[in-house]
Amino acid sequence: MLPRMRVIYFLLLVLGPWSLVHGPAFAASAKTTLVVQSWQGNAENEASAKTADILRQKLQEIPFLYVVDPQKTEAVLSYHSGYKVTADPALTAEAEEWLNRAKQHYFDFAFREAQAELKPVLELFAANPGLLLDAGVLLIDAYVTKALVDSALKQKENVEDDFQKILAVNPLFELDAANFTPSFRKIFNTVRENFLQNADSRLVVKSFPKAVEVYLNGVYQGVTPLTLAPLPAGAYPIRFVANHYATHDKNIVLKPGETLSLNPKMIWAGARSKKIENRNQIREGLRIAEILKTDKVLLVDVDQKSITSRLVDRRYRAGHIPLSFPLDADSPSFEKNLDKMARLIAAQTQIDLTKNPRAHLDPDGMGDPILLAKRRRKISKGFLYGGLGAVGIGGLVAGILAASGGGSSTPQTGSVSLNFK
Repeated sequence: MLPRMRVIYFLLLVLGPWSLVHGPAFAASAKTTLVVQSWQGNAENEASAKTADILRQKLQEIPFLYVVDPQKTEAVLSYHSGYKVTADPALTAEAEEWLNRAKQHYFDFAFREAQAELKPVLELFAANPGLLLDAGVLLIDAYVTKALVDSALKQKENVEDDFQKILAVNPLFELDAANFTPSFRKIFNTVRENFLQNADSRLVVKSFPKAVEVYLNGVYQGVTPLTLAPLPAGAYPIRFVANHYATHDKNIVLKPGETLSLNPKMIWAGARSKKIENRNQIREGLRIAEILKTDKVLLVDVDQKSITSRLVDRRYRAGHIPLSFPLDADSPSFEKNLDKMARLIAAQTQIDLTKNPRAHLDPDGMGDPILLAKRRRKISKGFLYGGLGAVGIGGLVAGILAASGGGSSTPQTGSVSLNFK
C-alpha cells in the first residue's frame, strides 16, 4: 500500500478527532456524501438507531464528509413504497389492538366508536407502505370491519369503496358465505365483478424446492407450483417462504394480458445465513444510495453482543468489510471505541476500491463484476474475520498498530477490541 495511505491512517488513529476537525487528513476535491442508517434486519432496532445517531454526529465533524441530515433522509425515503423492508412488531401490535377494539364496538352497536378506532389503523398503513408485505392480512381485516360498520350506518358508497380497497390488496379475495349476510355479499360480488372486468393477467410460480409458500401483498395465496389468476395489471410485491430457507421478496409488474412465470430458487439458510445477511445489508444500502443519490451509505447494526458498521459504495455497488467491536456500553472504553470506529469509517470512505479490492470488499457480499474479478484468490474466513492485525483496511494495520502503541494483533482499548467482522 502507498506510503501516503499509511500516513493517513496514522493521523486518523493517533491524532484522533482533532485532526479530522482542524486539519483534513485527505486532500479531497469534493466532499463525500454519506447517509448513516440503522440496519433494521435484527430485533435491536432501537439500539441500532441510537448508535447510528452517535456515529452520525461524530462523522458530521469530519470536514471531507457531507453527512445527510436524518430528517431529510427519512423525508425522501418515505415517498418510496417498500422502503421499510420489515414490519415493526410494535406498530402492528398496536394496530391489532385498535382493530380488536373496533370489532368490539361493532358488536356493541357503537358504530361511530368503531370508525374512530379504525381510522389510526388505516392511517398507519398509509404512512408506512412497507408494512403491507408483512401485514397485508391485517389491512384487509381492517377494511372488512370498516365495510361492516359502513353497511350498518347505511353508507353504501363507503362500503363499495372499502371493497375496492380490499381487492386492491388481494384481487383474489372472496367473502365467506357462512359469515356474511346475502345483501352484504351481493354488494361485494358486484364490486368484484367490476374490479376484475379487465383483469386478464396471470402469475405462474414454480420453485426450487417445491411447496414454497407464496404471499401477494402480504396475503397467503398457496404453495408452489401455483397459478394466480385473474389479476389486474399492475405492480405487486411477492414473498416466498419455506422452512429452513431464507425468505425471498420480489417486486413484479404485470402487463395487461401477460402470463408472467417466476422460478424462485430458495437459498438454504443454514450454513449460508451469514452470507444472506451480508447481501441483504448491501442491497438495502444500495437501494438507499440510489434513492438519495449519495456516494456512500453506512448501516449500523447492534445486537446483544456487538456493534457493527458496514459501508456500502454506490459507484461500485459493493460493500466494504464491516467493522465490529464487542458491545459493552458500561465499559469506560466504549466511547473511545466509537471514536475509533468513526475514524476508520472515515478512512474507508476515501479508499479507492479499484486498488486491491480483495483487501477491502466483503467476500460474502456482491459488487461490480470487474472488481470481483480482481480477487486473485478466495480469502478464508479465518483470515478476514480475525483481529485488525490480520488484514486491516488496505493491509495497513501493522503500521497503524505501531503508531498507536499496540503490539498485539488486535488493538486493545481498555477491555474492548475493535475487529473486522
